[in-house]
Amino acid sequence: MQLLKPGQLALAYFLTISTSGVYAGESEDKLIDKIVAAYGGDKLLSAKSLNFKEQGKNFLRGQSTSPEKTDILGYSASLNIDYENKRKSFRQASGSNALIFLKEQFFDGEKGYQIDHIDKSVSIDASVKYDNFANFFSYKVDTILVQMINQARDSAALKEQVLYRGKVHHKISFKSKGYPELTLFIDPTSGLISQMTRAYNQTGKLRVYEFSNYKQQDAVYYASNTYYTSQGLPVSMTTSRSLVINNQSDAVYQTPKGYGASKDEIDSAKMNVKKLADGVYHAGQGWGFSIFVDMGEYFVASGSYHQLTQRFTAMKAYSGIDKPLKYQVVTHHHQDHQRGLKEAAKLGVKFITVQQHVAKIREQTQQALGDDRFLLVDGLGSFFENRLQVIDVETSHSQHNLISYFRETKIAFSADHFYSRQKSGAPKGDPDLKRIRDKLAAHHLDVDHFAAAHSPRLLSADDLQQAILQMQPVSCPLGWDICSQ
Repeated sequence: MQLLKPGQLALAYFLTISTSGVYAGESEDKLIDKIVAAYGGDKLLSAKSLNFKEQGKNFLRGQSTSPEKTDILGYSASLNIDYENKRKSFRQASGSNALIFLKEQFFDGEKGYQIDHIDKSVSIDASVKYDNFANFFSYKVDTILVQMINQARDSAALKEQVLYRGKVHHKISFKSKGYPELTLFIDPTSGLISQMTRAYNQTGKLRVYEFSNYKQQDAVYYASNTYYTSQGLPVSMTTSRSLVINNQSDAVYQTPKGYGASKDEIDSAKMNVKKLADGVYHAGQGWGFSIFVDMGEYFVASGSYHQLTQRFTAMKAYSGIDKPLKYQVVTHHHQDHQRGLKEAAKLGVKFITVQQHVAKIREQTQQALGDDRFLLVDGLGSFFENRLQVIDVETSHSQHNLISYFRETKIAFSADHFYSRQKSGAPKGDPDLKRIRDKLAAHHLDVDHFAAAHSPRLLSADDLQQAILQMQPVSCPLGWDICSQ
């Protein structure tokens, strides 16, 4: 009798479950049984709770400090899952000792909560549910995917075999509640998940999660490394991961002592247009707002989130003024703030920007824009007989942030640095606000009010000063074990 090699055994097993004449769904069940067994079988399925901790790196593609590079931001995170009580909690600390960003949310079995450790406040988030809780983290953990496909067997479908990492793999797709369709690549020898894919929002594009360096904890397996790419480009890389089983703490499902309710936020779900001063209009919804200023025969704008055309149309309808948009200030190079540039180019605008961002604008507009379509700023630019001043400020967010100052009304427009979605009170302060204030003062620009790309609220110079005065260093909250890793 001739013995089969490992690769031949894997192929033989795949052909057996694929062509043995079993009923529809039986092949899927056999493969899912194999996957579950590989990850610990009853040990995994009977677990009352799982706690994953990980450290990794996020690649800030499209959100870097410069368009010529991709920055890396380190993070530590944890996810607790309480299967008995249908609870989940997530904590993350990212950044560095100089600037830490904290994120915490939990679902207590009934409601979802967001914790703000800077404002020391708690808010209820109706969008947070047990099924979809922290799905961005669950995608990266193969053990969680095993539990998901085991519970969604009825939706599972075997796909064509595929060669992956030099070995024939099974492919099986499924759809779990609260998630899009996910496709798993299964090593036929071990039964472990080698890769998971899900669709990107463009046809034919994929988000890919590659798993490696498998470990075992109390007979339950998990990959300690995950490499996540989108459209072939890196998004994140898990450098270490640990698992604790059946050691649940109620503390991660409780609001911190002394924290109060968060302040009321402005409802910006619908398109909103406001007149800020004569000839000055602020329009937008959601996270995208623009300022439009009447210059006589045309408008000049800043704020280029997607749906720029809708904002411009709504502003013209509100004001009763039908003039063309002729100039667009590009605040900075980040991807979300450039998604409206294609619309701006179609309107025929000229772009006010810095030389370092011209190539990115051409890329985003998908047009061969000539040099005559750009007005460049070098530190400080003055336009339209000094009615508009554009100030270039370097911050930790971007090397070039353009703030538009309209001298006649003393109104400034900024993007990511100074805004508030709360109905009252000064926003959170950070060192970048001091840099902005000092740069405006250095150019002798007397600002009374600030409009922004992320909020319909108009802030004052006093709000800016108050935010700076209340600025406090951010540190990990007491009891966060992820910060000691």
